Amino acid sequence: MTVTSEGLVEAKPALATVPVVMAASNYPVERGLVQSLGRPGGNITGMATFTSGTFEKRMQLLAEALPRVARVAVLRLPGDQNDYIVRDLERSAQRLGLKLQIIEVQRPGDFPGAFETAARGNAQAIMTAQGPFFLQHLKPFAELALKQKLPSFSGEPTAANAGVLMSAGASISASCHRAANYVDRILKGAKPADLPLEQSTTLGLEINLKTAKALGLTIPPSLLLRADRVIE
Repeated sequence: MTVTSEGLVEAKPALATVPVVMAASNYPVERGLVQSLGRPGGNITGMATFTSGTFEKRMQLLAEALPRVARVAVLRLPGDQNDYIVRDLERSAQRLGLKLQIIEVQRPGDFPGAFETAARGNAQAIMTAQGPFFLQHLKPFAELALKQKLPSFSGEPTAANAGVLMSAGASISASCHRAANYVDRILKGAKPADLPLEQSTTLGLEINLKTAKALGLTIPPSLLLRADRVIE
């Protein structure tokens, strides 16, 4: 048995006969890892950590936090995973009456130019898509956003600590803990094909009120009450 979180698309042929439990996964249906969330149909099952619903909820939280915002810049990475994320952010934004400005970055040195592009596009807020790159470079993202007076949003778990205004994302640690249930069931004889993937249905919400104060923003009390953590 293999327990993993990334790299399955490339490794799938080599794992054709090995039960695989995903402790975390991004768009497993779209990327061809499983036939569907309810019926995986092969030797792979586990946690569907990032799906369409994840990014729809994130956009809804942004709209609730900043009801006057109409234009949002989104920093994305190249690749199909971020293609799916942008697709779902745009669908949600359209329903909410928001306009998105999609800006691709590939390295930390791209951030200053990306923020200049956002400013030229009259962005009123800025968010990241998802990926280890953004997790590794939260600090410069947060600093540039504050310098440009742009409310910043991310799904990375330590974003608010880094100075980002708000982070809303699935808990990878909780996802890994839940994955242990799959390992136990498979070791007791269950087949991965018969075990529906479990979706992360709630997002951990963290809000940095220091950043909000620096931007002159008032976060709605209803949102503060629902936050898992508020940095003051």
